[in-house]
Amino acid sequence: MASVRSRLRCHCNILEEHPELAHQTNPQIEKLMPAVRLIEDNYIQNPALAEIAQTVHMHPVYFHRQFVKAFKHTPDNFMFAKRMHRASRLLKSTNQTIKKNLGFVWLRHASLLF
Repeated sequence: MASVRSRLRCHCNILEEHPELAHQTNPQIEKLMPAVRLIEDNYIQNPALAEIAQTVHMHPVYFHRQFVKAFKHTPDNFMFAKRMHRASRLLKSTNQTIKKNLGFVWLRHASLLF
């Protein structure tokens, strides 16, 4: 349960939480921004780490290390937090199902996380 709670504490939207990153002069963060945008635009489809890393021309393992170093979260945790944030908004504002709209394969998995 502790890992689920820590995942929920992840920043759901790096650019919204830290708008200064959009204009960051740090070359490491600047190089990762296309990957962040890809994740934010496609988190429901759950893009593979290799696909995300390819957008910034990095090996997946190296990309993962650089992402964690820059943002203090793994790409997977970042996508998970985005899904949970959207699920929370959908549950509050619509009658849409989580499984259908957020890419959860197993409804039981989604319900356990809530």
